[in-house]
Amino acid sequence: MLKLVENAGGIVNIQTKEFYQLHMKLLEALTQAGETTSAPVGTKTDKRTVTATYNSLENKGKVKQLRTTVTTLTGINRPACIIYLPHVDQAQINAYISELARASQPPASQFSSFVKIDKRLDYGADSASSTIRGIPPLQLLQMEKPGVNEKERWSKNVERAQQLFNHDDNTVKEVFLAERTTMAQVYGYIVGKALRCRQLHLSTMDAFQSRADSPYIISHEKKILDISFFCNDLSIKTYCSLISPLSYDEELAKFMSQDAETLVRDLPSNLQTSLQLGRSRSRSRFLDMLDILRSLNIVTPLQPSTSDSPFLVCEQKGEYPTAFDKASLDGWSTNTPMFAPIYWHFHDHAPIFLFYQSETEPPYWKTKNVDTRPAILSYWDDLQEACINSQVLPDIDGSRHLEVCTASLAAARSLRRAVSWKSDYFLTWHQTQYLKQFIDSSSMSTPLQISDQTERLNQLQRICWVTSAPWDVIDAYFSSSREKLMKNSERQKEKVKKSQKRAAETKLSLAKKAEEARIQREQEWSTLLQRIHPDHLESSASLRIERIRSQFIQSGSVKDTSKWEKDIQAALHEANMASTKGLKINTKRPITVRPVVQPPVVSGPQETSITELIELQGPSTQPKAKLKRKRKKDTSEIPTGTALFYIFSSIHYE
Repeated sequence: MLKLVENAGGIVNIQTKEFYQLHMKLLEALTQAGETTSAPVGTKTDKRTVTATYNSLENKGKVKQLRTTVTTLTGINRPACIIYLPHVDQAQINAYISELARASQPPASQFSSFVKIDKRLDYGADSASSTIRGIPPLQLLQMEKPGVNEKERWSKNVERAQQLFNHDDNTVKEVFLAERTTMAQVYGYIVGKALRCRQLHLSTMDAFQSRADSPYIISHEKKILDISFFCNDLSIKTYCSLISPLSYDEELAKFMSQDAETLVRDLPSNLQTSLQLGRSRSRSRFLDMLDILRSLNIVTPLQPSTSDSPFLVCEQKGEYPTAFDKASLDGWSTNTPMFAPIYWHFHDHAPIFLFYQSETEPPYWKTKNVDTRPAILSYWDDLQEACINSQVLPDIDGSRHLEVCTASLAAARSLRRAVSWKSDYFLTWHQTQYLKQFIDSSSMSTPLQISDQTERLNQLQRICWVTSAPWDVIDAYFSSSREKLMKNSERQKEKVKKSQKRAAETKLSLAKKAEEARIQREQEWSTLLQRIHPDHLESSASLRIERIRSQFIQSGSVKDTSKWEKDIQAALHEANMASTKGLKINTKRPITVRPVVQPPVVSGPQETSITELIELQGPSTQPKAKLKRKRKKDTSEIPTGTALFYIFSSIHYE
């Protein structure tokens, strides 16, 4: 298997017949060369074995795999599993994939025996549109700038979208038009499915009331028509609002802008081909809408009757039958238009059921006329309320009504979706990402805020042209985006104010709670101290108790006060011990108060020397203090403490 990849130049597609033929030839060549092979000559390996082998080789790092689809020029998507060696770069892979698409076309030699016709034949869809139709928009750039991840998603990839927007306006516009929703809305396509059914109902009833000259209307009075009426006698504007084209056609868009009321049967042949009139796709879409109308009891499928009491009888018109019965609902579906009923009858009144309550058994609400245009519009408004508004209440007498809901589950689910009733233009994700480039979030400005009127109009016209969206849609998007930015800004400011206010209130609340807690602790302390020591505290005990009080208040609320009781008692005991010890010391060693000696009256200028004064005082009664000396010093000339006392006393007296 690895040698097959090497022989193919390092890259090969294994989902082809040629690959298995090459494998058989390789077995034969190896056998002739005398080398060992995994199977005898002529063995044709199966797909499962090949896949398992290459998966094993990929796990070992010897090869790499790429699973993709190749779109041929005829619009067919063919799967491809490409095996390549690790040294093969991305450019070679891209070139190989492009070669696969070209190689899938039949060679020109096969057509050498046919006669060439110079006349143009409009048959089927054009190849270019078929090629684009099967490829998501942003994948058109994958071959140009491939990403690192081979399995990346392209549907909502911001990086790929920015890569797209870096191209010129023409390229961006073409890629936008490759999206079916964007392209269909260029022709006025209605995105909401329920609203498309309403448009079909209105258009058909208008044709009955105006007595339109159509060969496919069997009876105006009985409101019976052939399903081919929708593919022939609708205006191009109405037809494109119900059935979207498969690709963008500049000629069709120009024709619609000039004459949108032209019947589709009167269109040029090339435009009829572009719209695929009468094809199975268009008939299936119309059958899908008619089935929803049938579920609402607005229409009834018919079949020719051979009974004596038919369901409907009308006047003869052409080769159409004049008697009809209700057609069976079995044996056909919207995907099998060839077996579906051809004739359809439109009613003059229809019941309304509250689908918001149930998909299978919705309760009856009321019955309304649907025979005129105003009545039809009123009916669909009420039906919308019955499908998505849960505030609508059922009729009191609804249980006695004979009307039974025959809606299919698929139709009921479609009617219950809010998007089915969406009437506004639908901006796709890529269009929205493109418009976001022109919005400045910091300054909250959009192209609508450009001061220069000419520049503003040119900018908006350019955006409308690139996105293919109407002017009012772009204007509404920018207006709503700016309103959202302003509301978000105001919301952020209010949020900051509320946060600051909340913080201030929290701070005040905490301070208030702390003060209340402190007061409560003060009361608890007073109660505790009063219980232990109700008398007045002495100064020495007060200092000790104050220290315990501070610790008690800071400790918070504690149910068990035994610890604090012990601390208070210990502090009181220490204060008592200190005062008792002080009294004992004063009893043993009383303090002698020495009388103050008045100085003698000096009668003459004779002065007493310091030595005489010291001798007059007598010996010292104070014991000499024992000083601890660290080192020996000469103290022979230093007077004693008593001597110094009298020296300074005599000096004072002098």
